[in-house]
Amino acid sequence: MKKIPGNFLRKLRESKGCSLRDFSEKIYISKSSIQRWEKTYLPNDEEILKKIADVFEMTVDEMYEKSIEEKITKPSEKQLTEMQFGIKGLAFVLIFLAVFVLLFILINK
Repeated sequence: MKKIPGNFLRKLRESKGCSLRDFSEKIYISKSSIQRWEKTYLPNDEEILKKIADVFEMTVDEMYEKSIEEKITKPSEKQLTEMQFGIKGLAFVLIFLAVFVLLFILINK
């Protein structure tokens, strides 16, 4: 069975302006279950996946394909944060090394 990442569901739900409460009422599932899915993966239950797809006016296959496209083309917020930290960390290391080299040169003159 294909796995659909939960963060895709959250992004899709929020892009449609659908609150967690409204969404849970539309598919007759508890908010806590949906919150758990949004942190992990959607369940492999065809009936539930069909209900979710119907809310967003697509098929389960379309939902799966779109989740794959998003995963390939868009980095997650966590990945963006890690990239930003990586760039800042690299800049810090380079500045530190430059200062260290300058001090080394000045001391050894």
